[in-house]
Formats: sequence, C-alpha cells, structure tokens
Amino acid sequence: MANWIKMRVFISDDPDVIKMAKMLDTSDYAVVGMLAYLWSWATENLTDGNAASVTFVWIDRYAGVTGLAAAMESVGWLQATSGGVTFPGWDSHLSSGAKKRDQSAKRQQTLRNSNANSNAPSVTLALPDKRREDKKKKNSVAASPLELPAEIDTPAFREAWERWQQHRREKRQPMTATASRQQLKKLAAMGETRAIAAIDDSTASGYTGIFEQKTTGNTHGIALQHTRRRDEKLATEYPEDLDIPILAVPRSAGGNVAGQGGNVPSQPALRLSQPAH
Repeated sequence: MANWIKMRVFISDDPDVIKMAKMLDTSDYAVVGMLAYLWSWATENLTDGNAASVTFVWIDRYAGVTGLAAAMESVGWLQATSGGVTFPGWDSHLSSGAKKRDQSAKRQQTLRNSNANSNAPSVTLALPDKRREDKKKKNSVAASPLELPAEIDTPAFREAWERWQQHRREKRQPMTATASRQQLKKLAAMGETRAIAAIDDSTASGYTGIFEQKTTGNTHGIALQHTRRRDEKLATEYPEDLDIPILAVPRSAGGNVAGQGGNVPSQPALRLSQPAH
C-alpha cells in the first residue's frame, strides 16, 4: 500500500485553498492539513478514486470539520455520486501510477542535470573518434567529387568509373583523391573506349590496379603474364602511390612484336613508377 501522497509545494497559496479557508472560516494552513489527512486516507484505501457508501457527512466527521466535503466539492476536488463519492483527477495525482510517473520524471530530471554537468568531459572523450571520421571523409573521393577529364567525361565512362570505385571499396582499398586523379589522367590518355575496357577487364580479374588488355602471340605470352603478376603485386602493395600500370608488349626497333614476324604498329610502353624508399 502507498505510504506517501503527491502534494504541490506552496499549495497553501492556491486560490482554491484560499476559497475553502474562507468558506470554513479557518486558515489556509488548516485547510492544507485537512486535505492531506483526507487524501492520505483515500490513497491508502481506494484503488480508482471511487469511495462507495462514503458520504459528505462521513467525510466531515472523519476530518472533524463541518462543511469540508462541500468546500472541496465547490473547488472540484470532491464529487458526490449515486453510490458514494469520487475524487476527480485521481489518475493524475493520487493513484499509484501517478506516483510512479512523478518518480520517473524526477529521476529523468536528475539524469539530465547530471549529463549537463558532465557535458564537457563527454565531448572531450568523443573528439578522437570525430577526428578520425573527419580525416576519413577528407581522404575519401565521395567527400570531394573529382572533375573528369573532358576526353572521358561521358555517361558511359561515369558508370564504369563508379563500378571501379565500388570494386575498390569491396576490396577494402577505397580510392583516395590523389590516386583517383592519377588514374583518371592515365585513363584520359587511352580515350573512352579503351579506358572503359581496361576498367572492366581489371574489375573482372579482381585487380586493385587498372590494366589494359593486350593481344600477344604465344612466344611472348609467358613474359607478359609474368610482367602482369609483378605489376599487380606492386599495385597491391602501393595502391595509393603508383601511376596506372599499362602493360605493353616489348617491340623491336622496326615496330614488330619481339619474337614474331607480324607487323603491328609500335606503341610507347607506359612504365610503372614505384615510390622511393
């Protein structure tokens, strides 16, 4: 059973209390005592605010003050029913649920005050994570969109470039702005068709660097595969610092593929640059 009641501070200054004191020809403080006495009885003996068989006469006799029930009714704090009396606002003030809500509100207010007092240390502790997050955003391509070179600024290439960035993210090696600019520069030199083909071929092969496919004869195939494996290993170890490695078939001075008799127009080989240690 409840052992306390909810009562406002300075309830003696309430206009309804002053009105009751005038009706009963007593002091405001005496009325507060009468109310506390009657409300204590109600919260100990009632569950829903309805007191069956209780009359105004009984309430006056219980409190020892004639006219108390009528005075409470005049300010809306008591109401006569066909079977007894009821206390209006029971669920808001005198029920066990009201008391629990009041206690919960006080605990939450205490917690808010505590958090407010300790706000500065909490912010300080959160700063390292925020710095890491800010640094990550600064280094990511998404945080700083790059302008594509005019040679490859087409819808088709943009889709291919987005596929390549997604591939790198899935490989847990996201692109940085510096690496992206270097790769875009090399891709622009290829032209749109070759650049898209190089991106798709490298993605399909699971590479972390972009390699352009080359057609070679059987004589030079083994050497080309060895070169590709070497360049892929370097691109994996230095994903952010290398230019795009473009594999090219070595050619003789006459422009032919080394070791073959076919005539293929010679092309300059783009060399893989490795950072100095």
